Amino acid sequence: MPDKVKGKYKDYLNQRYTTDKEARAAVHMFGRKQTGGAVWLVGGGAFLGILSSQTGTTTNGSGTTTFTISPLGYVVFIGLPVALAISKFSRFNNGELYEMLREYDKTHALPGYVVAKLSKSDYQ
Repeated sequence: MPDKVKGKYKDYLNQRYTTDKEARAAVHMFGRKQTGGAVWLVGGGAFLGILSSQTGTTTNGSGTTTFTISPLGYVVFIGLPVALAISKFSRFNNGELYEMLREYDKTHALPGYVVAKLSKSDYQ
């Protein structure tokens, strides 16, 4: 179980599967997807911050420009990155990694959803 490992869980898994390229690639892919979830969360927050800072901005001179966002727009701009981040965090968490590797130890075959997401960089 991930919570019973002292130290970082992925470091433990990389040591456990030192000679198993497929398992290490799956561990790397799960880490990459977890990082992607964090990027969506932080990037979406930064984008929303930039967008909300522009709300009500006026430009004087030859004309006046006012940029406003409706409350529904905020929900959409908040909801999309948060939904993508939560999706990645829930599908590729350490508990799912543990279950997938437990099944891998029995069958020595990765599930289809993992094989489909693996890239060449995961094998290095």
